Amino acid sequence: MFLAWKEIIRNKSRFVLVALVMSVTKSVLALLTGIAIDRGLIFSIDDKVLDYYPDYVPKKGEKTIKDVTLRHLLTMTAPYKYRSEPWKRVCTSPDWTKAALDLLGGRKGITGAFLYSTLGIQILGGIVAGVSKMSLSEFANRYLFAPLGIAPHHNDAASSQTAQLDFLMSKRPKGDVWFADPQGANTAGWGLALGAMDMPPWAIICCRSSRLRAGRWRSNPKRRQCRLGQGRGSGRFPRPKRTLPPRLP
Repeated sequence: MFLAWKEIIRNKSRFVLVALVMSVTKSVLALLTGIAIDRGLIFSIDDKVLDYYPDYVPKKGEKTIKDVTLRHLLTMTAPYKYRSEPWKRVCTSPDWTKAALDLLGGRKGITGAFLYSTLGIQILGGIVAGVSKMSLSEFANRYLFAPLGIAPHHNDAASSQTAQLDFLMSKRPKGDVWFADPQGANTAGWGLALGAMDMPPWAIICCRSSRLRAGRWRSNPKRRQCRLGQGRGSGRFPRPKRTLPPRLP
């Protein structure tokens, strides 16, 4: 775990280490995607990404993006039009999700090659937020954090590039926050702060292949909700048998 800074706070007569957990945020997003599937908000990880962005118009000549699925995003096999992640281009834009969509695809097509992307996973975060009609922090608070006894999180929005750097590099206390872009969209690949005691509960749940339903966790040995240690993806979820939910307006 990368500790950009740490804060020791007293919570219910015990000490808790609160840290920016960086890419662990991706695993939390994978869990939220599974919860969205379980609740019927997303039909399948094999859905096309653009099904959830009906108003997005691909750039002229871009065809690959039309075939990219949620599975590609989750397993880090989505193609992008860059050699290295253009952090400045995305993080100085007013809408980070739209900026990430503009990078998806490319002339090489879908090759199945692993390409780790922190910026690209913002697209998946936008999908979960869109179908739930909540921010990622609100969705996590209700369906993941609360059932596990994790403190509710609030957004720490980026008002400027200086504010972003301050959030990332400064050692000032952060508390229970999830960083967000100027539109209020939480960063999907980094930016979540968690306490040391917040990590084990959901990690154990993943390992035991449990599922969240009706506000509590139930073990289900016949159907694995997430598969750990397979390939290099962030998480995989089974396809539910249900009718296709309405898309984003």
